[in-house]
Amino acid sequence: MNSNLLLRHYPELHHLPPEAQLSVLEKAKEDAFGQSQKLRIWRKNMVTLAIICAISFGLVMWVGPALGLPGVATAVVMMVVVLPVFMIVQQRRYIADLRPAVQARLAAYEQAQ
Repeated sequence: MNSNLLLRHYPELHHLPPEAQLSVLEKAKEDAFGQSQKLRIWRKNMVTLAIICAISFGLVMWVGPALGLPGVATAVVMMVVVLPVFMIVQQRRYIADLRPAVQARLAAYEQAQ
């Protein structure tokens, strides 16, 4: 995600100069999503994949036929409702996962000053 756009989700950084904001955010990204976190991230992504597949399968196999929707309408519901909700949830999860690292890096930055 673009760091400049991501900064608006962390108001605790707004009192810093722009260069310091980006520096703290980039270091926090490395802490939260760096090499040492790859297995945790991979596991979360696999669980999320299983959940989205189960929701899609349930929608196609049970919900669509129960509501009398044709296959095309069920696919449209998946594209218009399920996938955007999934993307929003993923973005919120990313921001929430990054927040502790941002707070830790901010505390370290303020101690160094």
